[in-house]
Amino acid sequence: MQHNNRNIGSVTQIVGIVFYFALATAAVESLIGAAILTGIQSLTPIFLWVQIASLVTLVASVIGYSIWIYRANSNLHDSYELEFTPAACIWWNIVPIASLFKPYQAMREIWNTTLGSSNDFGADDHQTLKLWWGFWITTNILGNLSFRMQGQFDTTVIDTISAFLDIGLFWFAHKIVTKIGTTQSQGISNLRRVFE
Repeated sequence: MQHNNRNIGSVTQIVGIVFYFALATAAVESLIGAAILTGIQSLTPIFLWVQIASLVTLVASVIGYSIWIYRANSNLHDSYELEFTPAACIWWNIVPIASLFKPYQAMREIWNTTLGSSNDFGADDHQTLKLWWGFWITTNILGNLSFRMQGQFDTTVIDTISAFLDIGLFWFAHKIVTKIGTTQSQGISNLRRVFE
């Protein structure tokens, strides 16, 4: 158990750095997209390169986040009775329909168990979790819409809005990962059991 807690600290730091890179590329993408929408068409080639950089940081974020959430859940799984297994925290993200709520529930369970909060149905969710999930759902819908419209319509408006919202997504994701990672690195043995 202690070995796992120590391991999450380095993963948390790496994921935090990746999230900051993703946030920075999203900021640049949204600024360049806004400039193009105001009529500065000469930035279009740069916009495409920034979108590629954003895609690379997104892939790195997904990989890092998957490793991180697996470890965060594993640290708790041996000591607490959890609904979600470490693997389920990852694969619920790709199950149609269920991916709209299950990943949130998994993160909420990790957050509440790590911080000693109630995970009972109807208990208040932390505002950071709500904001993270709101940005997550919105950017995924916009990304899906943009992908489906490629080649048929100019998706600069959708891509720019999505990039702007990605700033919030990565900001709140960083806060969640840092809070949980720091708490677990300090040890969770003193936390109360919330699923008794």
